[in-house]
Amino acid sequence: MGYTPAQGLLRHRETGSAWMKRFGIRADAENIIVTAGAQHALNCILSSVFQPGDRIAVDCLTYPGIKTAARICGIQLEAVAMDSEGMTPQSLEAVCNRHDVKGVYTVSTMQNPTNAFMSERRSAAIAEIIAKKDLILIEDDLYRFVSSGDSGPLTVRIPEQSIYIAGISKAFFAGLRVSFVAAPKRFCNRISQTVVDTLWMAPTLNAEIACECISGGTAEEIIASKRQELRRRARRMETALSEYEYRYVPDSMFVWVTLPDYWRSVEFERTANVNGVNVISSDKFSVGSIVPPNCVRISLSGPGSMEEFEEGLAILRKILSFEIGSAGGVI
Repeated sequence: MGYTPAQGLLRHRETGSAWMKRFGIRADAENIIVTAGAQHALNCILSSVFQPGDRIAVDCLTYPGIKTAARICGIQLEAVAMDSEGMTPQSLEAVCNRHDVKGVYTVSTMQNPTNAFMSERRSAAIAEIIAKKDLILIEDDLYRFVSSGDSGPLTVRIPEQSIYIAGISKAFFAGLRVSFVAAPKRFCNRISQTVVDTLWMAPTLNAEIACECISGGTAEEIIASKRQELRRRARRMETALSEYEYRYVPDSMFVWVTLPDYWRSVEFERTANVNGVNVISSDKFSVGSIVPPNCVRISLSGPGSMEEFEEGLAILRKILSFEIGSAGGVI
């Protein structure tokens, strides 16, 4: 009849440990925290591990949720230049030399929104800087469940300086809002206390359902089905966008499209939305004073059916070719 521990039930944390092991993360149940999704995890980490005014280095194009969490917690985000493998070591080092940076937030595989993918060499270089500068790494690894790349998480290289977020919402049953966080013991109590301060505890029933799916094999079945559907949609996408420049990696859930010069990303997003298709312009992801690239992110996983997905692609092709014109004047 009572509340469950803020860190989560032991059996749920053991399942979380097993879930992370598939990605190469070796974390005991005592170092796992159950949260109400990855965004809740981010909010708890920023508000408990960092102080208002602290600076965290992030990719210059990054997940909008970290921007929101940082604003709420009074954290300053510092933009790090990127290439096809994510943040560059030279830029990260320069940002750390220029500012009193306390941490790094990144996604090392299928980076949102660019699909950047760290090689082993890049991962080693970034980890070396984090270790040398004594920074705290927050690794948000929500897409690795579909990744076929050989490079492992950054956290594997520097576990004592890393807080690893393994959300399940992209893998299966997004409505459950369950995530597992692996953290060094020195951070576990602080993060758990913030779970108490925000929700008292992650919903135990939701965690039980998620863990049963993992333990019983349902999660694997859903992931296999999802991967198959993503590949079907990727083939349609590649045909539809064959005349345009884009970045996609196998089994990713989104594509990063460079727009023709006659479109601007903000106006393209507005026009697509008016015509019933949701895309996200690059300005939503940008950090600092950089000029965002003229790109939009298109989701492959959002539409509920292949028919809906193909209808959306057809509309986007018409907008890209300017067969459907601007909804509010090209800017």
